[in-house]
Amino acid sequence: MNKNLLSAISGAVLLCSSLFSITSLAELTREQIMAVVEASPAIVAVHDKGQWLDLFAEQSKIEDPVGTQPHKTLWDEQTQSYSKLPLDNFYDTFIATNNISFHVKEDIVAGNEVIRDVDITTVMSSGLVVVVPTHLRYKVIEEQGEAKIKRLAAHWELNAMIGQVLGDQAGLVTGAEMALRMLEEQGVQGAMGYLKGMTVGIFDLGKKKALRFAEVVNSGSKAELKNQFSWWKGDVEFPVAGIRYDLDGFDLRRQGVTLSLSELKSAGWYTSARFNLVDQGVQRSGIVFFKFDEYTYRIKQVRFFWE
Repeated sequence: MNKNLLSAISGAVLLCSSLFSITSLAELTREQIMAVVEASPAIVAVHDKGQWLDLFAEQSKIEDPVGTQPHKTLWDEQTQSYSKLPLDNFYDTFIATNNISFHVKEDIVAGNEVIRDVDITTVMSSGLVVVVPTHLRYKVIEEQGEAKIKRLAAHWELNAMIGQVLGDQAGLVTGAEMALRMLEEQGVQGAMGYLKGMTVGIFDLGKKKALRFAEVVNSGSKAELKNQFSWWKGDVEFPVAGIRYDLDGFDLRRQGVTLSLSELKSAGWYTSARFNLVDQGVQRSGIVFFKFDEYTYRIKQVRFFWE
């Protein structure tokens, strides 16, 4: 086939794909996206598993917390469809026997993603109360005319939560109940996948590197900024669904920006934080996510969310 014709066909396919993605995204309003996100904790509160599972897309994934083994839908050869059994197991392990409530401090919508800055309070079956500060990331898509959750990633610190549990008088009983339930619902492999969140990741080093990133941005050193990233490559979304910079294009100091971070959390190979910045006299705030390279321990990507 003629090379020019092949090139034209490829270009047309890419264009159609892009237009389809834009159209699909445009079909969901902010209200529709937030409705499905807000429905999740509301349904969790009344313990309606069927309705909760129905919020998720055919192909979807839960990372709670990020860094543990994800729970994602699996292809079922018999039914020729995706099974939500892993999500069902997640519900039975972590939701069914607990009473969970959300205190939402901020919601940020960027494209088809939602960031929620929340405190999650869990009253466990033993009566133990645990409060976990969390940054939630939702990706929402349109599926058969409805908004569905494609991905739910909960950024909270597993080691800190375990510390809360074991630091209470009822902690040993609660810990034993949690372990038995996890083994019953997810088996040894699932339990080991969950415990990975306590041993594998960037942890406090990620917080130090995130704070160093802010220092370097404020200093205006382009060379030192590149040195924070893995192999001097990376990108910065500033903001998400707005502008994506490579490292040569990202120069906040030149734009008169100062950056500060607070309330840092590390989960898996991510560190998240609240940020405040002043951009040419305009103050902005929101949530930023740093993704780290698991080999170099340097930054791979930075994503700023604000509205």
